[in-house]
Amino acid sequence: NSRNLYIGRADPSYAGYFFDGQIDDVRIYKRALSAVEIRELYGSPPPAAVYHIDGVAGNDSNDGLSRETAFKTIQKGIDASEDGDEVVVWPGLYQEAINFKGKAIAVKSAAEPAVIEAAGMDAVTFHAGEGPGSVLKNFIIRNSGMAVSTNYGSSPTIRSLTIVNNDFGIGAYEDSDPNISNCIIWDNKYGDLFGCEARYSWVQQELEPDLEDPNGGLVSHWAF
Repeated sequence: NSRNLYIGRADPSYAGYFFDGQIDDVRIYKRALSAVEIRELYGSPPPAAVYHIDGVAGNDSNDGLSRETAFKTIQKGIDASEDGDEVVVWPGLYQEAINFKGKAIAVKSAAEPAVIEAAGMDAVTFHAGEGPGSVLKNFIIRNSGMAVSTNYGSSPTIRSLTIVNNDFGIGAYEDSDPNISNCIIWDNKYGDLFGCEARYSWVQQELEPDLEDPNGGLVSHWAF
């Protein structure tokens, strides 16, 4: 239309309606900008992506961005993700070893806990100095070498896991300090926890009596 455009104030015939300050960047477009263009213009980070994993119906050639186009393996979801993203794993048995590769992402079951098995291997590894933003939540890990291995100063968040029938439970080495809570760690052949503690958890080596230690078997790291 032919009406005048006033930047920083209303029509001058209406006294007092103006912007009391300075404007140093003015851009006029003939169209509405897309959400992506606005984020790029203001330097905002892209929204977090959610990658879906379905061991039954998924395919690693998919894009992983919905359950209908889910990846097949957890590691593919981790490889595709960036810091701040989520990897959501639908129920099923996943016979693979996974590595967080230093990424600050959340890997969690979508509904009932998915099962991870990695015979003779470390099922889940945090070996790149991961911090609390690297989250592993709501899985059953069984029939593996070590269920969760943390190394090289890693301090991931580990929650709501059932770790049973492995050679080893959770290990923390080389100044690693994982935050472990709300877990069941039981019946692991050579021990449950190595160099770390679990809060609000059931841990067999802490609950069952130690016949060689009269003070052994005390409940020391769980509460409800």
